[in-house]
Amino acid sequence: MNPFCEIALEEAVQIKERKEKAGKGPVEVVALSIGSQKAQETLRTALAKGADKAIHLEVDNAFEEKLEPIHVARAISKLVETDKYDMIILGKQAIDDDANQTGQMVAGYLNWPQATFASKVEEEDGGTHLKVTREIDGGLDIVRVKLPALPRYSTLPNIMKAKKKPLEKKALKDLGIDLSLQTEILEVTEPPARQAGGFVDDVPSLVKSLREKGVIYDAETDTLSESIDKKPLNSARILTSKFTLSQYAVENMDFVIEYILYNVGDRTALKVTMDDRNSFPTQSFEIVKGFLHVHWEEIASGENVTHSVIVRPRTFGIFNYTSAMVTYYPTNDAKQAIVSYSTAPGEGNIYRLKDYERRFASKISVWIGFLLLAMPTTVLPFIIWFQVQKKYAKTQIGQKKNR
Repeated sequence: MNPFCEIALEEAVQIKERKEKAGKGPVEVVALSIGSQKAQETLRTALAKGADKAIHLEVDNAFEEKLEPIHVARAISKLVETDKYDMIILGKQAIDDDANQTGQMVAGYLNWPQATFASKVEEEDGGTHLKVTREIDGGLDIVRVKLPALPRYSTLPNIMKAKKKPLEKKALKDLGIDLSLQTEILEVTEPPARQAGGFVDDVPSLVKSLREKGVIYDAETDTLSESIDKKPLNSARILTSKFTLSQYAVENMDFVIEYILYNVGDRTALKVTMDDRNSFPTQSFEIVKGFLHVHWEEIASGENVTHSVIVRPRTFGIFNYTSAMVTYYPTNDAKQAIVSYSTAPGEGNIYRLKDYERRFASKISVWIGFLLLAMPTTVLPFIIWFQVQKKYAKTQIGQKKNR
């Protein structure tokens, strides 16, 4: 059953229970479904959830696929006019087409008031009206009419009882409503097949592949480069990756940050500087080995350099690994340095030492558990021995007095 319809059914059952408890019954809840033979399974579920009766408007499988919200609305309206129901509660929308049209159309055909997108329902005026709180874009809208609450689940006894409750079958075509199609499907096409993914050996190969496919933008012209061969860079370009080599970062334990700088340009990068001091403030980290501010005189075209730093967290908690800043001159005659940034590992967790390794954790709870386990085998025998000794000593004293 559509979960939205479950909510609507639950509200109907709760209204029935409230009215009958207040002596305003009897109230009959009728579940309705339009579809092929399999719709009866949904109706049996509705009967198990508390509906008193079910109506199945049957259509063949071929027409079921063409069924539109307007057909459903016309059918519901016809039944209501014939059988004189007092209230209609529908799920917000179907979960296949998500049209959200049927309820509004039914209200229009019957000229009834309606309340859509309800989040809270309260009875008013002795149960003759409902105050409905609706969730809308601008906030909450309160109207006086009807609708949903929380789902209720089928119990086994109710499932068994549902088989004995009436399920009336009617043919949709016998209602005499207009079933002509109101929409026309012009075309149904599958999305174009996606190109299969591939593997590359290293980052430079990945960058080159993306360039050839026209994915990477040229930094100088801010236009999409179609091919590295058609439009050479004629300058250096540094791409930098930053990542952690250690699987876990732990308080007061060393872990490794590695930087790899790739020159994917056509010329040698000059006076390359990488600065990552802002990422690891000294009050939170100790630099065990390496430097966070390094300089290379040049990195040749197509080459890469690797730099590692060992750091030790002084504290624990959530930490955001930010990007390192890289500056370089792309050509010999460049007047201004290019500023770029590395990738960023993002947010990570620095674990407490005692959470990472149990041997550093407090042993109090362990000892308490050990004592509780050991008590039956140590304390209890001692108590028994003590009681026996005490009793035996009294017996000895009694014998001496008798002598």
